[in-house]
Amino acid sequence: LFDFLKSLTSDDVYNLQEAVNDWDETLLNTKTIFEFATVKTFLDRAYAAIKDKQSQIQPLVFKQIIECLESIWETNQFDGLSKCLESSALSLAGIKRIHLELTDKEQSKRRRIADILQQSKMNFILLGYHEKWFDIDVKLPNQQQQATTNDEQKEQNIRFADLSELRDRARLLEYSSNLQKVDDKERDVDRLRKFIDFVSVVEMTLETLTTLYSTGHPSVPEFLTPIKHFVCTDGNYNELIETNQILTNLLENWEKKLLNMYAEHVDLTYFTGEQFWQVENYIYNSTSVSDAGYHLLRYMDIDPQSIERLNEQSYEPECRLENLGLMLSKVRQEGSLQKERLKNEKVLLVETTNEGILRAILSLFRQTNSPAH
Repeated sequence: LFDFLKSLTSDDVYNLQEAVNDWDETLLNTKTIFEFATVKTFLDRAYAAIKDKQSQIQPLVFKQIIECLESIWETNQFDGLSKCLESSALSLAGIKRIHLELTDKEQSKRRRIADILQQSKMNFILLGYHEKWFDIDVKLPNQQQQATTNDEQKEQNIRFADLSELRDRARLLEYSSNLQKVDDKERDVDRLRKFIDFVSVVEMTLETLTTLYSTGHPSVPEFLTPIKHFVCTDGNYNELIETNQILTNLLENWEKKLLNMYAEHVDLTYFTGEQFWQVENYIYNSTSVSDAGYHLLRYMDIDPQSIERLNEQSYEPECRLENLGLMLSKVRQEGSLQKERLKNEKVLLVETTNEGILRAILSLFRQTNSPAH
């Protein structure tokens, strides 16, 4: 028991305490692990006290070692230490089993982090139907070459949720004392930091894509699969970093343009996301009343047939937005003038009988000096 406890780090004990809730309580329970941790704490403090005493007195005699143990034992934290020792000894086999599996999982996560940085291929994807969101699909070399069924591939794909979990683990491992050799630890910590930075870039890219999409920038599909792919090789993912910067600049310019167009062409405020281009597509290409653009225009109380198309259709996002605003503002202005003219027209009422309807109509023509027809 003491040899096993000495081989464990404080991180190992913490991981045991975290994992015990997921295990069958017939094997181990929280109380047993707590008592095991109590014994570990006692021994660590005892070893530290003995080492401190040894630096003052050489050589130590057995009595002085006992005094060190007693000074630690007297604290309230270690009441019932003998019971903790007994339960830890009885549960040692189960604790070792959990520790081994946790160690395997940790090593597996370390390998996964290393594999992603060493060589991986990734692309961004748009998921969902009514409610849409962006994600990343990361494939490792063995996944790229392996022919699998859809269900198997789904299990193997690494998504942002997996990257985020690995990043959380990397942050813990960055400050872990599990590595004994200084050189190995420095190399491992450097790799972990690179991975943390990598996931942060992915996260920022996903957030920017989401904002660009929700505000209606039409170029978002150009950065998604199957058009755009990215790689990470030996910790180098420069293309992803450059794309993230391009998207950031696009968003900054697009938000400024959008705000200006909203202020200049108020009718654009009815739309967001894909709706801009659904309306544009209907104006230039569609005649079906089932088209989404048709219903958006009707919702705005605009007759789709009254919109006058521009001679040339631009392909630049900012120009497309401005042209759409111009077309809507023009038809809205013409509609307002027509309503204003109707507002100034006189309405004449004539009281008559059923037999005198025709005489009343003719008298209205005569009174307004209009020819009867």
